[in-house]
Amino acid sequence: DLSLIRRALMETGISLGIVGENHKDVDDLRDSLSNHIASELIHTCYQLKDIIFLLREKNLDILLLELNNDDVHEDVLDKINLVYRNNPEKKPHIIVCSPERNHDQRLRYFKKGIADYIVKPYFHEELVLRKKNLMKMIKLQRLSLKDPLTKLWNSTYIQEELGRIENFSKRYLMNYSILFLEIHQLEFYSNLKGIEKRDKVLKKTGKIIRETLRKSDFAGRLGFNEYILILPY
Repeated sequence: DLSLIRRALMETGISLGIVGENHKDVDDLRDSLSNHIASELIHTCYQLKDIIFLLREKNLDILLLELNNDDVHEDVLDKINLVYRNNPEKKPHIIVCSPERNHDQRLRYFKKGIADYIVKPYFHEELVLRKKNLMKMIKLQRLSLKDPLTKLWNSTYIQEELGRIENFSKRYLMNYSILFLEIHQLEFYSNLKGIEKRDKVLKKTGKIIRETLRKSDFAGRLGFNEYILILPY
């Protein structure tokens, strides 16, 4: 049934939001996934008007919109786009589930940035496969922007984040700090103990940094033994 999406969520830590005004549809999806997924990975909302609150409170990777004919689809998507106007890279991948079959209207939804559109009624197997493919894409995106040893952001994404935080600071007069960290004598340690021991030090350092940061903070690996932390507010 939904074992594929359960396994993908458990392995990648991808967070999922389910929003819709039909309680049964939302609850059925949540219950199908909650047996084998930590509850903090699935977030539900029963009012479309409260979707902005959900997006601001939770860092979602995928947002599943269970919509009906009488829902104002485009208005909802406009509100979502407005939330992520200043940092679009953090916008969740949106899947719309709706009985609407009008081709032109669906095309407008895609132009507003949705990742997929599923016409209701649908088979659960179809939803599972679409989500599985989307999760693979998200996982690959994450891997391409993260250092494989430390699991911190790599130099490519560091440059993007520096530009984003600078613009955000100017626009909203927000203060932030930048810290540079260095592991001293790592090369000497590597020559003495070997590459395997050195890599363990890098992995451990990355783990400590990740577990110490606030949700609003940013950490990246600049080079061989150098790290950067961006701390807003």
